[in-house]
Amino acid sequence: MPNWRLKALMVLAAAAALVAPATITPASAATVTASSAGTTRVDVTANVWGTALGAEGRAVWTEVRLADGSWSKSQQRTAAADGTYVIPLTYGSNVAGTTTWRVAASTPAGVVRSATLTLTRTGWVSSASAGTKQAGLATNAWGTAHGAANRPVWTEVRMSDGRWVKSQQRTASSSGGYSIPLTYGSNVAGKYTYRVAASTATGIVRSNEFVLTRTGWVTATSAGKTRTGVDSYTWGTAHGALSRSVWTEVKLPDGSWAKSQQRTTGTNGSFSIPLTFGKATAGTYTFRVAASTSLGVVRSNPFTLTREGLPLDLSMAATWDRIAQCESGGNWSINTGNGYYGGLQFNYQTWHSVDGGDFATYPHQATRDEQITVANRLHDLRGFQPWSCA
Repeated sequence: MPNWRLKALMVLAAAAALVAPATITPASAATVTASSAGTTRVDVTANVWGTALGAEGRAVWTEVRLADGSWSKSQQRTAAADGTYVIPLTYGSNVAGTTTWRVAASTPAGVVRSATLTLTRTGWVSSASAGTKQAGLATNAWGTAHGAANRPVWTEVRMSDGRWVKSQQRTASSSGGYSIPLTYGSNVAGKYTYRVAASTATGIVRSNEFVLTRTGWVTATSAGKTRTGVDSYTWGTAHGALSRSVWTEVKLPDGSWAKSQQRTTGTNGSFSIPLTFGKATAGTYTFRVAASTSLGVVRSNPFTLTREGLPLDLSMAATWDRIAQCESGGNWSINTGNGYYGGLQFNYQTWHSVDGGDFATYPHQATRDEQITVANRLHDLRGFQPWSCA
């Protein structure tokens, strides 16, 4: 052999000795390992991960066991150069329950599979509410019952003794969505603690607790205008104040508010209260209605009542002044307790027989001009006969 050829062969042999032999996994050593979280919540992403030895850079996929026992291919990925993989477990991701999985990989010798593993998906409930709502007004809880699509969902309210009581039930939509009215205590001001429960394939799941505060409020109405001396009322509803104290407040000239007449609301919060302040005096008065609730006092918007005086009849005023001087010494506000009142000494029955109540309940509470007006009414019917001093 020529010397140059021998040297070339020696160089090639030395170079070959420097190159490490390729690592090839024998077909008999191809294996797939697989792990998962084991348990996760419905609608939360979950994966399986592991190593597919013998399937480096090749297809790897999940298989899920169906109810009839057969296996169905699900998601496929490509293993990394070192055989590692991560594959999402998507089958049944929105349904509570336990599913059985395995991972398959393509190797030169054929398909190899991992041992089986299970993933349990647990249902859970998200919930929200308005947080605060006026008593008597409709309001709802809403959210998603994950893992309870087309299944019963209901509200539970906590009683004062700590017990939870089921309230309103509905059926979740195909996506698990729901909206349920919060009816317990709807007409009574206060704070109410709720939660939402849902039925899933693995049992009942519940939302976090939440609080709905119902606030009281008052609507009040009056005639708006009336005559002096005539009874007038305010009426309305104290929402959230059932069978509780309710009263009127009147605004004084200095801007302060003074409590006037008090009553108790009906079982539905209704009320009717006389507006007595300024009854005998013409003018415009500003009132409001206050009610006691478990969360404090609530008040209506202010409203006005205008009292208009009746036309006065001062004919024969000089004659009536002379008679009053004789009857009462000219004291128009006298009340001695003898059953006769005012400058012209009306008794209660006679005063009201000619509508003296237009001006005041008792004669001595009316002004001189009002008493003369009532006297002229009586004179039209009976002349001066009722007055010995005439």
